[in-house]
Amino acid sequence: MQTLITPAAVAEHAFGDGEYIAPEAVPEAAIVAAQESYVRPVTGDALFARLLAGDHADFTREYLAAPLALYVRHLLAPQFDLRHGPCGTVQPRSDSFTPASDTALRRSRRALLRSARRLLRRASDHLDSHRAQFPLYDPRADALKRCSTDGGFVQIR
Repeated sequence: MQTLITPAAVAEHAFGDGEYIAPEAVPEAAIVAAQESYVRPVTGDALFARLLAGDHADFTREYLAAPLALYVRHLLAPQFDLRHGPCGTVQPRSDSFTPASDTALRRSRRALLRSARRLLRRASDHLDSHRAQFPLYDPRADALKRCSTDGGFVQIR
């Protein structure tokens, strides 16, 4: 599978402040799913194919790596809360940690999505203001140029 970022980049960009996740815990399939769900609708098919081929590596590193990593974390978060094995699906517990409440998890995931959306909008705005550098970018194909949900309001552009 071709991905715009590596599992190590996900670990670097999406986890910080003492958090740790091994890059091996980030499946490439999750990166592909996030790319298809969030990045491709912004870049359009033609530019996305060129990005996967390695074109515009600086743009990918500067503008797409961070939001993509946050979207991957969002997709993987429910799996990190559970363990799957021969005894079925279980939730880990320990003496020193208590699982977060549903409310805290929802708040955390909403904040994660808000950050990812802001960063992806930054990438979209960069593409729009530098169209000469990205001739395959079509703002009419950019989902963020057509509709957004900012602050709980749907905005049609």
